[in-house]
Amino acid sequence: MIRQELALRFGNGRVFFDNQSIDSGENYTHRLPDAIRRCQVVIAVIGRAWAGFRGADGGRALENPHDWTRREIVEAHEYGIPVIPVLIGKNTPWPKRSEVPQELAFVTEHQYVTFDHRSAPADLHRIGEELIKTVPELAEHDADQADETDTKGPDDEMATSQTMGDNSGTAYQMNNVPGNVRIGDTGATYNGGVGALFTQPNGVVNTGNGPQHVTQFSGDVRDARQQFFRSEPSDTDDAR
Repeated sequence: MIRQELALRFGNGRVFFDNQSIDSGENYTHRLPDAIRRCQVVIAVIGRAWAGFRGADGGRALENPHDWTRREIVEAHEYGIPVIPVLIGKNTPWPKRSEVPQELAFVTEHQYVTFDHRSAPADLHRIGEELIKTVPELAEHDADQADETDTKGPDDEMATSQTMGDNSGTAYQMNNVPGNVRIGDTGATYNGGVGALFTQPNGVVNTGNGPQHVTQFSGDVRDARQQFFRSEPSDTDDAR
């Protein structure tokens, strides 16, 4: 899951995962060391049994100098490549220095990131953010950032979420627009902030709750002031 998310976010060609990145028939004993040397950061995925996992000979796998997990992490460290430990499961104990070979002791002193399936989206996002901190140029290929940019308007601070239905005429919605603003075919120029402007509304106009600051009406709004701009109901209002 981690590999899949990182490939979606940064591009498949920027994520190496041995059994998916090495072609059939390729010599993995050459490919793996070469891939490690070319990496800019290595993720060490640590599960509950990581330190105590037993190999085919019955001994602890990490004690075997030929174990590929050990070799990849040690080689990355020797080449000065950053190693980010990812601890799988919120209840998984962090391995102690005394539980791993001396060559891997440095891993136990690194700050780790937790990944748990119950909080997978947030954890995966954080792992990606940590990778960007370590390799800043990854930000140029960050699909999450591109998606966020695509959803923003030209000025996100001025963007307004709104719904308009059955509007006959023109309705403009703006918020805290500095300077002079000219509103389309109304021929009006406003100096300072502009809120909601309705021209020639047909039917009910509801501006919602909260204080209403009314400066100008345009169109047929003969009863609008009374109906929609009171902060307190009058004695004649229906009890609804």
